[in-house]
Amino acid sequence: MTHSSTGSRNRRSNSSARASAAYRRQVARWHEPAPSDAVAQWASHSPAPLVFRPVRYPGHYSLVPDATGLFSAYQLRAARKAFSYRDALSHDVHPALMERAYRIVREFRVPYLWLISGYRDTRSTSRHSQGRAMDIVAPGVSNTQLARFARTFGYTGVGEYPQSGFVHIDVRSRSYFWVDRSAPGARSRERQVRRGEAHQADHRARARGELPVEDDAGGDTADATGEQPASELLDAAVPGGS
Repeated sequence: MTHSSTGSRNRRSNSSARASAAYRRQVARWHEPAPSDAVAQWASHSPAPLVFRPVRYPGHYSLVPDATGLFSAYQLRAARKAFSYRDALSHDVHPALMERAYRIVREFRVPYLWLISGYRDTRSTSRHSQGRAMDIVAPGVSNTQLARFARTFGYTGVGEYPQSGFVHIDVRSRSYFWVDRSAPGARSRERQVRRGEAHQADHRARARGELPVEDDAGGDTADATGEQPASELLDAAVPGGS
């Protein structure tokens, strides 16, 4: 009986190890640089578009900004489709979140962003369920580089997930930065970091004339993420790739 129990544990362990290896390979693929011809084609447009490639299904969604770098309601409908959950549930995406995404693609000159998680039908207080959060990877850009740049925005939540392989970015009334080193699907191990840097980012944004993004009534407080990592939702994305 003991031998059977041990064998069962070993089988579960081996299965878990295989899943972990598959997940790591998937994360590595997300971080590979975009093909040079894709970069050239993207850069040839004026203005260059903001393109999302959701990991859950094939295809891409392109948003074209106006001359000021902002996105019309019509363009934001494409974002809503990109962010929709696999059962087609969706929510309007906050324009300030798209503005931050566009800063990222221009800074790193990437022709698309991998969208690991957009809308999630979890708690109503989650910024993912409010269209105010995204978990992303920029091809060819390390998560450390991406998070460092996003922390300069002001009025932004930035969470690094080193084990899960992506960066969480949301819009809020006061910046909050954290690192969560939990493994994919494991209990969150969030730790706040760079508190002073968050205050400075908001101060600089205010000096630029930017306004905070007021939190939804009943939403999470500015000093708490209240977010579950997207990694527990990624099992379907790993076997087939993106």
